[in-house]
Amino acid sequence: MRKCLIVPAVILIMIAACSTHQPELQPIRIGGLFPITGDRAEYGLRAQQGMLLAVTKINAEGGIEFGGQRLLVQAVVADSGGPADRAVQELDRLIDNDKVAGVIGPLDDDIAFTLAPIAEDRQVPVISPTAAGDGPAAVGRFLFRACLKRRDLCRAARSYGSRVYGSIGQAPEDACDVTSRSALPPYAALGGIWMDTKSEEGHFVLAVDFYAGEQRPETIRFVSDYREQYGSEPEYYAALTYDATRLMLDAIGRAGSLNGQDIQRALLQTEIAGVTGPIKFDAEGNARKEVAILDVKEGVPTFIERMPVQ
Repeated sequence: MRKCLIVPAVILIMIAACSTHQPELQPIRIGGLFPITGDRAEYGLRAQQGMLLAVTKINAEGGIEFGGQRLLVQAVVADSGGPADRAVQELDRLIDNDKVAGVIGPLDDDIAFTLAPIAEDRQVPVISPTAAGDGPAAVGRFLFRACLKRRDLCRAARSYGSRVYGSIGQAPEDACDVTSRSALPPYAALGGIWMDTKSEEGHFVLAVDFYAGEQRPETIRFVSDYREQYGSEPEYYAALTYDATRLMLDAIGRAGSLNGQDIQRALLQTEIAGVTGPIKFDAEGNARKEVAILDVKEGVPTFIERMPVQ
């Protein structure tokens, strides 16, 4: 089953635009590919919320600059829950039926790497908010990632922990622990890489893309807007998807074109002040930004600093 959503706020904003006698222009469509059903639906919901909030905010500001005019944005969301071949079908439908200019998602490494050659073949840019694995040696030019790789987070956690505490748990770099509900139950939603400081029980170093308590203007506004819209605290799925959406729309606007190759080239030149920090892409489509370091004692995180990726 396919579930496509058009942002309710977009509809309201488009009606308001018509009421002021602005010319009727076709909105730019972008796709969202998230697990709406299945055991990861909770994370898919957070990602949807991040994407729809970004679109709502951009439309409230009049849309994006595109070819000398301002166009509104429509989000069409499809379900990637289940086996990878379902995500392949939904990506094809978003491109063929919904005529999206780009796709935000999927969330998981295996599905993202499965879709990479299809995005390459169809020449439609795809930005995964949270696919943090190393993946195959070559994933093509059309797959981008808004998150840092786990390996980058691991290096940051190790660097900070070793500098401050002298020794750190999980010595082999490949053995970094990924936060889970069993590891840090109150803060599993922070994501990232954690390491035991070995200094005292329950004391961890946590390296993350996003921390809702960080006092950056962009983060503060996002957290406030998210709470107002959804009545809850944003998690990293929402934050990274919010940034991925803004990256895609910034590139589309600067490209001034819906041609996938033009958007792909614009993405390589894109840099925004994201809610997860200033972010841009390297030549391979990987996010380049700083890592947020948290010191966690007895389940309470304290923001320490942002570190450049080594």
